[in-house]
Amino acid sequence: MTADGIYYLKHRDELEPLVTISQAAEFFEIEERQEEEEESPPPIASKILSFGMSSEQLAEFVEGYIVECVGRIRGVGNAQYSQETHQKFEGMSIEELIGYLQEELMDISNYCAMLHIITERVRQALAVTEGEEE
Repeated sequence: MTADGIYYLKHRDELEPLVTISQAAEFFEIEERQEEEEESPPPIASKILSFGMSSEQLAEFVEGYIVECVGRIRGVGNAQYSQETHQKFEGMSIEELIGYLQEELMDISNYCAMLHIITERVRQALAVTEGEEE
């Protein structure tokens, strides 16, 4: 990322932005989530350690990840799925639950495809950068 907050697919002088920070925040609703979860710990991504982590460091990361998952249940999940006396899934028939699961699986697949596109762009950018260093 450059000082102007833009990730570039190619070199900065070629001016082909991959994604700006504001676009990423808008796409992933980062600002909205931060407002909803003011009391939660910082995003787990900021806690990722560099190469060479110990088993204890990995375990601490997983614990933090689970804490963030629980935060989503108490935050946005509560708003979307909590009924007065139960959780939404508890009142669903098996047919409704399977249909809901299928929709979620499609969403996961779509996110996987998007992540594949982004990681391929990053891989290509790294290959270009490594080729110029030689």
